[in-house]
Amino acid sequence: MLKISTRIFGDITILDAEGRVTASDGTSTQLRSAFREAGPKILVNLGRVRYMDSSGIGELVRAATGRGRQVKILHPSQYLENLLKMSKLDQCLEIHFDEKAAIRSFK
Repeated sequence: MLKISTRIFGDITILDAEGRVTASDGTSTQLRSAFREAGPKILVNLGRVRYMDSSGIGELVRAATGRGRQVKILHPSQYLENLLKMSKLDQCLEIHFDEKAAIRSFK
């Protein structure tokens, strides 16, 4: 089960995700919907995401490369950080471990 809550900070949409993101249970579709509803600046807090399969990673990439959006990652687990680095996605998705610094990086 995936839970996504949304917070707004100025013109930045912060998506706080919790749970697992997989194609098999439809949670990657939930993530896609959250991205569609967000503004052009998105901070995805993955601090409580336990697992993400390739479909979830694909949704992050689609969001980051679509419609002039800026997407940044906050608090990925060691597993997710390694996955993003191994797939070289850390080159197009900034990774942050401090929310205030991440918000400032959009300016």
